Amino acid sequence: MALLSVTAPALAPASAPAAFAQDAPPATTDPVEPTEGPDERLSGQTIDVDDETDDEAIAAALEVRLRRLEDAGWIVNPSVRVGDGIVTLRGVSDTPEHRARIAELASTVGGVSVVINNLTVAPPDPFDLSRITATLRGWLTNAVAAVPYVLFALVVLGLTFFAAGLARRLARRVLGPRIENPLLETVAVRAVAILVGIVGVYLVLSVSGLTGLAAGVLGGAGLGGLVVGFAFRNIAENFLASVLLSVSQPFRAGDVVEIGAEKGVVQKVTTRGTWLMSFEGNHIQIPNGTVYTSVIRNLTANPNMRLNFVVGLDYADGVAEAQQVIADALRSHPAVLTDPEPMVLLDELGASTVNLKVYFWCDGVANSTLKVRSSVIRTVKRAVEDAGLTMPDEAREVIFPKGVPLRGLPPAWTHDGRGEDGRSDEGAHGPAAASPPEQAGPTQADPNKADDAPAVRILTPEEPIVSAGEGNLSSDTPELNDQARRSRDPDDARDLLADSPDAPRSSPDRASPDRPAAPPPPSPR
Repeated sequence: MALLSVTAPALAPASAPAAFAQDAPPATTDPVEPTEGPDERLSGQTIDVDDETDDEAIAAALEVRLRRLEDAGWIVNPSVRVGDGIVTLRGVSDTPEHRARIAELASTVGGVSVVINNLTVAPPDPFDLSRITATLRGWLTNAVAAVPYVLFALVVLGLTFFAAGLARRLARRVLGPRIENPLLETVAVRAVAILVGIVGVYLVLSVSGLTGLAAGVLGGAGLGGLVVGFAFRNIAENFLASVLLSVSQPFRAGDVVEIGAEKGVVQKVTTRGTWLMSFEGNHIQIPNGTVYTSVIRNLTANPNMRLNFVVGLDYADGVAEAQQVIADALRSHPAVLTDPEPMVLLDELGASTVNLKVYFWCDGVANSTLKVRSSVIRTVKRAVEDAGLTMPDEAREVIFPKGVPLRGLPPAWTHDGRGEDGRSDEGAHGPAAASPPEQAGPTQADPNKADDAPAVRILTPEEPIVSAGEGNLSSDTPELNDQARRSRDPDDARDLLADSPDAPRSSPDRASPDRPAAPPPPSPR
């Protein structure tokens, strides 16, 4: 028999090794008919054809198998051609998997050497809703089967919410008197409630047969926490910093603090940042992470503050006398504290002055440091002037690039006070022209005369403690707090510095910016 010409694009080798044997065992053309499906019935069976069997016997055996597969819906319009052991399959298969499986089954027939698989795959029907219907039917079946579990889960979840609320109230009652910080109390109470909620959810998933899902939820919660923490690390950092600030309490509401380059009165601390009211009347929000890692200067924790300024004296004046005069002026000022005592120290020898540095202490909570410093400088200046001491200005060098211009006196001026015509200058120019006018003011003592009288000191009115420009010496902090209360709150979050109603934390002996200001100084005399 002549070979069959093949135009198929693909060749599938036989899968059974017996198909390529030259001396095959005797073949049977009647296939066994088991009760299983088409795939299970035809797999593993080999129909052997001897050398004398012609291709019609092979074709007949294959046609039997193809009819069974057609009945099962795997193939439509099947046809087979056999020539010299080469099998050519044609038809339309429903899926690519079935197409490959049919070629594998054809190769199990004895005497088949090569299987040419020309089967095509039927295109999917766009209007075929069988798969969707089957999926919906499966969902409906699962939903009906899950109704008892859903009811049980709702009951357990309701009990879980009730238990979480009860645990929260109980934790607040137990932990409230023991934890003074309101933020820590809130965090601890919420942690107890969340723990009860997690236990309830785990019970629901376990009873519903979703233990693996429950473990996955717990593991995913930990991994999700890491992801969220990394994505919102700044927010998490500010929250943790707010907890640490609430524990350490480096400042309280109303304190005057310096945080980095910012200075102001503390208004409140939230979970996001710390709010200050600057002395210019501006609200300043500083992230808690920055606050916790920055240098914090609390100017109110210790009400006593030391101020200083420099006084420059003439080299001819006595340093010890000047120190005594300035120290007496400081002790006489009502806003200067006597404990610690003020100090007047020699700081440096300048180009034209001897510089004394004055140190003194004042109550920075009751008084305004700016006003007190201004008042003290005025008082010291008047005391130094009344003592006859000199405060010269800085030495300056004046350079004339074109030289100093000189002008001669008019001809009317002569050495003896007469003009060129011999007449008295008084007649020609009046009394004022007789001689240059004398300069007013004290005359300089002759250093060659040992019995010169001391310079006369002019008595002046005593310097007032408070000038009109200074107004009073009271602190500006109460005014800033009053402005903050009247202004719009830029952040309505909870103030973590607020005292808890269950445990008051304000200390009566602590200096507060809202305490009554110091009594006003005496009126200017």
